[in-house]
Amino acid sequence: MEIKRFVLGSYQTNCYALSGTDFAAVIDPAFYEGELVNFVKENKDKKHKYILLTHCHIDHILGVNAVKAEWDCSVMASKHAAQNLKNPNTNLSLMFLGEPFVIEPDVVLNNNQKIDFGGQELTVIETPGHTNGSVCFLMDNVIFSGDTLFLGTIGRTDFATADYSEMLKSLKLLANLKGDYIVYSGHGPKTTLNFERENNYYLRTI
Repeated sequence: MEIKRFVLGSYQTNCYALSGTDFAAVIDPAFYEGELVNFVKENKDKKHKYILLTHCHIDHILGVNAVKAEWDCSVMASKHAAQNLKNPNTNLSLMFLGEPFVIEPDVVLNNNQKIDFGGQELTVIETPGHTNGSVCFLMDNVIFSGDTLFLGTIGRTDFATADYSEMLKSLKLLANLKGDYIVYSGHGPKTTLNFERENNYYLRTI
């Protein structure tokens, strides 16, 4: 499997593109621009295609409809994220765009659900805190953490549906995973779970 990172839009959101022999996926298509456009077109004929969302916020979803139009695929999000995506207040489109932008997800993901990526499994882990519908995606030695965990810090908990106490529970869940992982966050550079366990104030003190 190949993983590519595209930094998109004015909020410098990380979009991750995954591809294999007969599958392709995009995680958090923030904006449909640049290298993401090329990736989508190059993988249009793959047998299995997915759009996966770590949470509902507008800076992670503005490219969803354009990718879906090219791929004719399903948009997948957690139960709470699916509700929030349809609400311009909780997805922050009214706050940051000044107008509503909503998405109707096609598939609701459950905690610990596994998705087959051409023989490799991606596992959905519910990690509420940044939003009540935030999730991380685990595959092999990789975590796509959305806005839950960053290099040296964590996601904000002052937006709608956020909860700091839930965030701490989610961080503890991640910290207690066995082994080390490469962590691909929603913004900023990649890190590792071991580095965060040792250096991130929030993981060291939970």
